[in-house]
Amino acid sequence: MVNIVNKAAQLYGNYEDMLPMLSGIFIGVDKYGPGTLWAARNTGCAGVGREPHDCPGATDYFGDQGFHPDFQDGHNQLFHLWGYIANTAVPGNSLKGGWGILEATAANSVHEVVQSILRYPDQGWGTSWQDFELSGQGMYIGALITTGTIKPSELADAIRNNVGAQGPGSRGEFQMLNNIFGPLAGQQLP
Repeated sequence: MVNIVNKAAQLYGNYEDMLPMLSGIFIGVDKYGPGTLWAARNTGCAGVGREPHDCPGATDYFGDQGFHPDFQDGHNQLFHLWGYIANTAVPGNSLKGGWGILEATAANSVHEVVQSILRYPDQGWGTSWQDFELSGQGMYIGALITTGTIKPSELADAIRNNVGAQGPGSRGEFQMLNNIFGPLAGQQLP
C-alpha cells in the first residue's frame, strides 16, 4: 500500500489528483471527502480493497499483512484504512473535513458495533475491534491531510508510522475494548 501511495505522490504531487486516483485503486471509487465510504460500500467492487465475500469474483485483494497486530483481523485491512482516510481527507477545507469525520465516526460505530450486535450481515462477518481502531487511525490520517499537516510526499510515511507493523498500534485501546466488551462477532468467524 505505501509503495503505491509513494508512487502516486511522485506522479501527482498534489492531493486533488492523488486522492481520487488512490481511492479508485484501493476502494473502487474515484472519490474523496464526505460520502466516500457510502459510495465505496455501494459500488466499490473495482478496487483491490474488496474480498470475494463482499464482491464475488474478486481475486486481487490485500490481506492484513504489514499492519500492526492491533489492526489485523484476517481480512483486507486496506479497504478499511483507505476508506476512512479518503472520507475524512478534504485538503484545505476543515468544514468538509469535520463533516467527513462525523460521518466516518457514525459509519464506524454502525458497521463494527451495531452490525456485530445484530449479527448482520452473515453473523457479523467483517466486524472487529481491530477494524474499529484501524478506522480511527484512518480518520486521524485524513485529518492530517485536511489540515495540511502532511504533504503528499509524507502520506506513505504517515500510514506506515501510524498503522504499520512497527508502529505504536492502538496504544492499548484494542486490548481495552476487547477485554471490557469481549470480541465483536466478526472476530469469532473464520
